Amino acid sequence: MPGRTRADTDTRQQAGTSVSVDYYQLADLARFSYEAAQCYGELLSHFGDTYSADAELCNADGTATAADLEVIAMREELIEYWKTTAGRYELAGAQLEESLRTYQDSDDAAAADIERAFDDWGNHEGAGSSNPTWDAEEFAEPTDRPEEATDEQPDYVIYDDEIKGN
Repeated sequence: MPGRTRADTDTRQQAGTSVSVDYYQLADLARFSYEAAQCYGELLSHFGDTYSADAELCNADGTATAADLEVIAMREELIEYWKTTAGRYELAGAQLEESLRTYQDSDDAAAADIERAFDDWGNHEGAGSSNPTWDAEEFAEPTDRPEEATDEQPDYVIYDDEIKGN
């Protein structure tokens, strides 16, 4: 991209090889992580409207059927997965940003390149300013799954082999 420079700072390792760090790539990863967290957070906010429909998930007698209960359970499980994903993206963005800022403070040669990489965030609405209304560390914990959840795929899942007739 015009205006971007690849950092030429090499880190010598024991074997005599060098590693080149592209600060823009790392800054972009942080920005994309924050943006993904924001998107998942927005998706989560839409689930609130679905709870009012729970009373309608029943048969003519007003009793929830097994299918009705499964729909509710699937919604709750999906919410938990999205919460975990949002939290982990938020933490990944924060960790990448913190690493770059620490490196920026410790390496004068890299500081200008890193600052330009962060300045580029200003061209992207909301980038680097993630401030979720939820606790990212709490959300990033292992996903709460229903007791009956397994890693097994249900029998009704059609696999590519079966679709192709193999």
